[in-house]
Amino acid sequence: MAVVETKGVASSTWTAISLLLITAVASVIYRILYNLYLHPLAHVPGPRLAAATYLYQTYHSLNGGKSRYYLKIAEMHKKYGEFSLRVHSDNAADCDTFRSRRQSHP
Repeated sequence: MAVVETKGVASSTWTAISLLLITAVASVIYRILYNLYLHPLAHVPGPRLAAATYLYQTYHSLNGGKSRYYLKIAEMHKKYGEFSLRVHSDNAADCDTFRSRRQSHP
């Protein structure tokens, strides 16, 4: 059986793809670590997944067919406290905002 060596264009293409993939993964890891530990809102309590990414909000917005994330935020205020709460990586919410919204949207 003959062994085929990959040299030239094919090898450089795989190298470029590998570097691109490594850069993308490193960028995602850096962003998650930044959001959790170095972001100005890092001290605000809330779910760690919500602090790291938008996946928490996206899941709860799409779950059930209607966007009722504000109801989940009201539950999180009961768990994490009545003051500021980190609802996703770039935003914190206070309890009064969601209490008034919940009353106007049954």
